[in-house]
Amino acid sequence: MGSLWVPTAVLWAGVVCIVLIGNYFSYKRRESRDRLLEKLAERGQPLPPNAFAEWRDRNSFTSSFILISMGVAVALFFWALSGGGGRFTGEAGVPDWLPVLGVFPILIGIARLAGALADRRKPPQ
Repeated sequence: MGSLWVPTAVLWAGVVCIVLIGNYFSYKRRESRDRLLEKLAERGQPLPPNAFAEWRDRNSFTSSFILISMGVAVALFFWALSGGGGRFTGEAGVPDWLPVLGVFPILIGIARLAGALADRRKPPQ
């Protein structure tokens, strides 16, 4: 059991590094865009209409399907890890309730999908 700590720590350190690097470059892109908009505003130049496109709300349909898919993937992963309902030998000591963890992102995705469907704008008449 003690030998699993090192690979686990390396795996999670890699995940943390990927998230930090992604956040850093996202921050630098936003900072650069903000500096450009500030310079344009100081010079009295008109701001391009697509300058604030990133600030718009992300597509709720896309994020809901991503969450539903992630929930299914998590549930399948933990189902297989726990032995797949007796279809094959799973890891020793893995509780049988772990696949239920996939239900949470599935339900959040369904809620976002329902919200997106409810908030759809009606076409002008």
